[in-house]
Parts: sequence; C-alpha cells; structure tokens
Amino acid sequence: MKQIALTAILVICILFIGVFYYIEIHPYLKNKFQRRFFMLNKETKNADFKNKVLKSALSYSHHETPKMSLADNTFFPVVLIREISLRLRKNNRLKNSFPRGYLLNGIFDYAQATNNKKTIVYIEKTVNRFVENIDNGELKYIDQACMGMVLIKLYEYTKNEKYRSACDNIAHWLLKNIDSKYNVILYRPNVNYQYVDTLGMICPFLLAYATAFNKNEFIDLSNKQIIFYINHGLNKNGMPYHAIDLNNFFPMGSSNWGRGLGWYMLALTATLKYTDTENNSMYGYFKNEFDKIAPHLKNLKKDQFWGQFIGVSKNWHNDTSVSCMLFYSLSLLKEENCFEEFYKFLKPLTTKKGQVDYTSGDTEDINIYSREYGKSELTQGLILSIFKNEITP
Repeated sequence: MKQIALTAILVICILFIGVFYYIEIHPYLKNKFQRRFFMLNKETKNADFKNKVLKSALSYSHHETPKMSLADNTFFPVVLIREISLRLRKNNRLKNSFPRGYLLNGIFDYAQATNNKKTIVYIEKTVNRFVENIDNGELKYIDQACMGMVLIKLYEYTKNEKYRSACDNIAHWLLKNIDSKYNVILYRPNVNYQYVDTLGMICPFLLAYATAFNKNEFIDLSNKQIIFYINHGLNKNGMPYHAIDLNNFFPMGSSNWGRGLGWYMLALTATLKYTDTENNSMYGYFKNEFDKIAPHLKNLKKDQFWGQFIGVSKNWHNDTSVSCMLFYSLSLLKEENCFEEFYKFLKPLTTKKGQVDYTSGDTEDINIYSREYGKSELTQGLILSIFKNEITP
C-alpha cells in the first residue's frame, strides 16, 4: 500500500512538473530561441516576406478563437486556471472576435489585390459557419462586428445574398444596442465606461455597410460614435484616452496607449477614405481632427515604428499591432507611403514561418496593460491589408 501511495505521489509530481514546464517554461524558451535564431532579416525579398505572412495568416484562420496573449498575469497557477476556465466556457467571448475579423479581412484584401481566386474561395468556406450561425444569436459582443468587414467585401465580390443578409443582421444588431441615454453603441451594455476600442471595431464596418448598400444613415451612426469620443475622450493634442467614465464624462486611463490610438485612427481614417462632403456633412470636421493629430503621429514615430505607449523609446516597447494599425490608417489616406522602410522594420520581427511577432497582449482593463508580447491575428491581418494598400494605391 505504501509503495502504491509513493508511486501515485511520484506520478502526480511528474504531471505537475510537466504541466508547469508546458505552460510556464516552454513558451519562454521557445520565444527566446525563436527570436534569436529563427527570424527574417531586412534583406529578405519582399515577395518571400509577403508569401510567408500570407501562409501563416491562412494557418491562423483555421481557429475561431485567437492565439494572442489575453492577460498580463502569466504566473503558472493563474494561467492554468484561466486555460481551464476558457475551455469550459468554450471561449465564447473571443469566438470570431476582432483578431479574427481583421485577420480574414486582411487575407481577403491581399488575395483580391493579387487576384488570388483560390484564397478567396477558401475565405468563403471559412466564414460559412459564422454566416450560418449569425441568425441564431452568434453575435453577442461588438468585437464580433469586425467580421462584417470581410462579409461586405465577399458580397461585393460574389453578389451572393447570404453575405448581404449576414451584414444586415450585424447592422441591425448594432442598431438594437444603441444606448438610449448616450445615443451611442457602448462597448459593453450596463457598464459605465465607454472604451476607445469601440470605434475601430464598429465604425469601419458601419461605413463600409453604408457605402456598399447606399444607406447613409449608417454614416451618421458612425459619425455619432466618433464625435462622442472627440467631445469627451481626447486630450488637448487630439490623442484618445483609453475610456470615458459615463457617470461624469471623465477621461480614464492612458492617452498615449498605442493600440487605443490605433482603434481611434482606424475609425477616423475610414471616415475620410469612404465618405466625402457630398454624403457626409461632418466630413470637414473629421478632416480637421485628422490634421490636428497627424503631425503628432509622425513626430512620435521612431525608426518606422510606434510602441505600446506612444513616445516611449525603449526597444522592448516595440508593438507591431500599434505600428500596423497606424501605418495602415495613414497609408489608407496616402499619408504614409514608405512601404519598403516599414517592411525592413517588420521583417526582423517576423519568424521565418511568416508569423509577425512582438504584439502586446490583449489589455485586461483601464490602466492594466499587458507586458506580454507575441503573435496576433490582428497584426497578421493588418499587415496583409497594408500589402494591399501598396499594390492598389
């Protein structure tokens, strides 16, 4: 009996050590060796770089939940409990969320720009499950509205009515979630904060939907989201705070958080790209806001990149998601065209398999910013959209 007990204890210890190594040590060692020995270099040919990035993006697209780091706390017991919790809940909050929406959108952008019909057919098959389930309550969080961007493009490309129907469902869901008190779509209902993330998650879709289906009322709806944030959530230089306290309209969090600025710029530049003075009475107002912030973006850039916090110069603050968000936004308006230099910056931050690394983890909440850096579907999709902007000026 004593021997059995000792054997059981030994097995438990071995299992514990194995799980500890797998969660706590292996990822660290893998990143350490990969980043030292298995990254691209600046001399990698652009064609090879783009092909590798696309191949990795297609690999990521098989999964409905993101691989990007989801929290700041990486201590072993916390990570283990979180992993078990996410699996039990089937990770529903993150299913078809914003990383995948921007990933699939980027894959389609690049495939269309290069006339890669095989990849477009693949994207159709990939989104079918989301399209089929959307009538059954698939859309539960505004993060998932990002999936609508690629659905609009698929409709324009194929004229298949099922994509239009799915876009209609997303648009109507957003309309139902307009908060009656503030007349905007809140990041989370019944939460007394409005987050800047909201703008980049819904405004590009609303603008694309309005343009594709000639529904200018959705331009007005997008305008309201951005104007609300401009009125209550910007500092004197036009930089957005992380959130707005809706109880007193007090700005909360950092105003130099890079990804927050990225979310804001995705909405602002999409407005200027896809509307004009004829269909948007507020076009001049938004152009003025862009002209106010653009010089700051260019002055705060360091060697072709922007960090997790804008203006911080330490190398470990490189954040490829922020850099891709801002470069993409500026290139959308032809305000940034140094593609070759940007690729030279990105290549050494990309694995030889084409996985763009050094994206900061998903932010837990206001003033709780991740110290984890890794791979992300968000960044992988945005760089593909940047490739498209270079090809189709």
